[in-house]
Amino acid sequence: MKSLKGLRILEIGCGNGSSTVAFAEQGAIVTAIDVDNSLLSDAKIRCELYELDVNFHLMNATDVNRILANETFDIVIFMASLEHMTLEERLQSMKGTYELLPKGGLWCIVGTPNRLHFLDSHTSHLPFFHWLPDELAIEYSQFSSRNEYRQELLDIEDKQDRQLQFYRWGRGVSFHEIEIALKPLDQLRIISNLSEFLRNRNWLYKIGTRFSSNYKYEIFLKKLYPRIHKGFFQAYLDVVFEKN
Repeated sequence: MKSLKGLRILEIGCGNGSSTVAFAEQGAIVTAIDVDNSLLSDAKIRCELYELDVNFHLMNATDVNRILANETFDIVIFMASLEHMTLEERLQSMKGTYELLPKGGLWCIVGTPNRLHFLDSHTSHLPFFHWLPDELAIEYSQFSSRNEYRQELLDIEDKQDRQLQFYRWGRGVSFHEIEIALKPLDQLRIISNLSEFLRNRNWLYKIGTRFSSNYKYEIFLKKLYPRIHKGFFQAYLDVVFEKN
């Protein structure tokens, strides 16, 4: 547990501001960005209603280390946003935001679907969808049970536009991007992941998860790859790094 009072937080993908309010209410100095102007407007109104002072920016995460180059942050949070970026955007925003942290700062990924998981419960709702190469996944999306998602991709004729929209809907992320953008996992300090945190604090949650397919899958992968942190074997990435 860590008090947020007085800490400078950069929230990437603030959406309509529900998490932004939670951070600011605890006394954090929040800078929040998003690429969706309508959501950002809602976030501003929400914070005004709560009488909270938040610094909002309409911008892409790839521009953070350019536009906010003179600022430093204690915590950077990718709030369910990495999955909506292209590979190039992911790598650039990961590297750029990590550079804005001092030693000991926290770099966090929250609510991002894990490419290594067997079920895409975020976007397509199809099994093994994360594992498919992009071109095959785009074609296979026609079998998704999500009508809006399936139809939108079918309606886009231009191949490049279709691929970009495919990413905007959401595509799994794994530790591979992190290692490319930052450095190998064994050189990074991982201090927490959500599932482990909840298990340690709630015995009912701990017992309940032991009977789930997600837990069995996690144990299976951990036996195969014991050197990889268990936070990268969950259905979603909710991982906290401390910059070293």
